[in-house]
Amino acid sequence: MFDFARLLTLKVHMLNKSDFSSVCSRLARKIEVDIKPDLVIGIPKGGAVICRQMFLSGFFKNVCYGEVSYQRVTTKYKKEMKIRWLLKRLPIQVNNLLRILESTVREIKHESFRGRYSNGQPICEMKTEELIRKSSTIVVIDDAVDSGETILKVSNMISEINATAMVKTAVITKTFKNPLLHPDITIFCDVLVRYPWSEDYCDER
Repeated sequence: MFDFARLLTLKVHMLNKSDFSSVCSRLARKIEVDIKPDLVIGIPKGGAVICRQMFLSGFFKNVCYGEVSYQRVTTKYKKEMKIRWLLKRLPIQVNNLLRILESTVREIKHESFRGRYSNGQPICEMKTEELIRKSSTIVVIDDAVDSGETILKVSNMISEINATAMVKTAVITKTFKNPLLHPDITIFCDVLVRYPWSEDYCDER
């Protein structure tokens, strides 16, 4: 049963470019200390952007990088609706409320089905697959875990390619109480993060 009391604790946090860089550095430091990977896998687009920021900031020297893509139907729908222009014009309080309501509806659906639905499959290019086969400690990075479907399927694919590798996960935030996979490293919990690439992001407010 969904815990409606969590609605009162959910927060929305906007990261401007400077904040985003700082949070990426915090996550990278934790990964370097706790996991010590020899391969970093970014999930586009959020995870890939985070990984690029980490590498630009000087982290993960002598560590290989690859990407495993996963496109959700809901993400495609948002793009087709072209609502970015509208969201940018709404008051920040309204956008925050919409975020919380959207997350709540999705979490209720998640609790009802618990993985008995699927929005897609991970896709791994040959170059990344070769890196996975050669690696012993792999960390999968994404911007957030809500249902956990994406990062679970990506992690499972990596384990199928290289059954002997240790596969860990890291995200900036975990938003659902009971995801299919709990990330090994997080910065925030029960926080809906508005990133610089988010549809409703506006640095001017």
